[in-house]
Amino acid sequence: MPNAPDSDSVRPAGDTVFDRRDWLQITLSSIGDGVITADRDGRVNYLNPVAETLTGWTLADAAGVEVEQVFRVINETTREPVAQPVRKVIERGLTVGLGNHTLLIARDGSERPIDDSAAAIKDDHGDVVGVVLIFRDITERRQAELAIDSAKEYAESIVMTVREPLLVLDSQLHVRSANRSFYETFHVSPDETVGRYLYGLGDGQWDIPALRTLLEEILLRNPSFHDFEVSRDFEHIGPRTMLLNARRLQSGGRLELILLAIEDVTDRRRAEREVEESERRKDEFIAVLAHELRTPLSTISLATSLLQGMGSEEDRSWALGVVGHQVKNLNRLIEDLLDVSRISQGKIHLRKEVIDLAAVIARAEESVTAVVKEREHELTVSVPREPMVVEGDPTRLEQVFGNLLTNAAKYTAKGGRITVTGAVDGGDFVVRVRDTGEGISAEMMPGLFEMFTQVESSTHHSRGGLGIGLSLVRTLVEMHGGSVQVASDGTGLGSEFSVRLPALVQ
Repeated sequence: MPNAPDSDSVRPAGDTVFDRRDWLQITLSSIGDGVITADRDGRVNYLNPVAETLTGWTLADAAGVEVEQVFRVINETTREPVAQPVRKVIERGLTVGLGNHTLLIARDGSERPIDDSAAAIKDDHGDVVGVVLIFRDITERRQAELAIDSAKEYAESIVMTVREPLLVLDSQLHVRSANRSFYETFHVSPDETVGRYLYGLGDGQWDIPALRTLLEEILLRNPSFHDFEVSRDFEHIGPRTMLLNARRLQSGGRLELILLAIEDVTDRRRAEREVEESERRKDEFIAVLAHELRTPLSTISLATSLLQGMGSEEDRSWALGVVGHQVKNLNRLIEDLLDVSRISQGKIHLRKEVIDLAAVIARAEESVTAVVKEREHELTVSVPREPMVVEGDPTRLEQVFGNLLTNAAKYTAKGGRITVTGAVDGGDFVVRVRDTGEGISAEMMPGLFEMFTQVESSTHHSRGGLGIGLSLVRTLVEMHGGSVQVASDGTGLGSEFSVRLPALVQ
């Protein structure tokens, strides 16, 4: 904003060749700002050439005219007239200026933004005898400001619409702004974010050592960094894995702003781990399958050799029995493999009918009689006297309870106990299979019902099978509108599987 000269500062230094007024007018005519002087009544008595150009008034036309007519100013935004600084100077004798965003309306109606100030002209006694008004055309500066504002608004619009969380930091790592995605992702408000120190956000939740290293060390030596992975457990949203990207913006060699983009890759990393785990289980499945096939085939090969030889009738009878038993084992493996395919393709179809769960459990019990006797287990079954009527596929439900009983026998040491109980719970029937076996560790629990998962025994070896039994149990139970749960107090403390099925209302 131009400064109005004090009247004492423009007096000739003791030389009286020029009249003081002439000397002052010559001086003011030579400056690049517009100058208007008025008497104490606020009537124009002088315009310099620049003022004539900006106002559209000549000195001859303006002389004696009230300054408000010559120097018409309005607010750029409201379009309302602006209080004249000349009157304030006359009344108060002070130097005053207009506010920002002031437009000068020229005589022909054209407009231009200006800066201005006004000061009193005083006589030798200090009395106000007039006013000098100095103003400057700031059209180019205003256009530059508008361009900057437009660019800033454009940049902020981009920041706000970016899908990834984004922070704009100043050189002291205080938050200048954040986009909507940041607020939504981290469950915070602008009041909790803007103006705050980065490491103090969320009660220190962003005070991450790796982030400090990035911003305070790496970013000082490099203009940017990309895809730096950090993990943090946030209070409101839990553990998060993030990729950080940052760029520093400089002006005149001085750090001005830091853009910090945050990509939440928690779900992606979880999916990657799940894929890796699935691939690992598949590899294990193939190895187990090869082992499961090799054993019966080797036995069949041995038995076939005996049948082809000159063995006794007893040997031949044994060999035929072995072949028959191993064929059943191979048939079971093939059925398991087919079930894997049906599960993955969603092609398991149920043949539902009205059945009594007690009868299904009894058939499942018969199917494991041999292994129970072999391992000398004590198996007890207790179900209600009233029928446990459900609508289901008897073959598939027998498979469910058969798998659970087989697992119980497999993972329970000789002489152990297995109990099966049935009960009514609200509108459901609940069947529990409990054993005193090796139990299940907490680490195994989350993925127990996943395909190809095998529970390791206390000797760190699986008990055989393809690792699809429990996955099939869960799938079949859920297809019947039920659920299955497992509980274990830990390794060596046994386990309990609970199957819940909706009772049929008759």
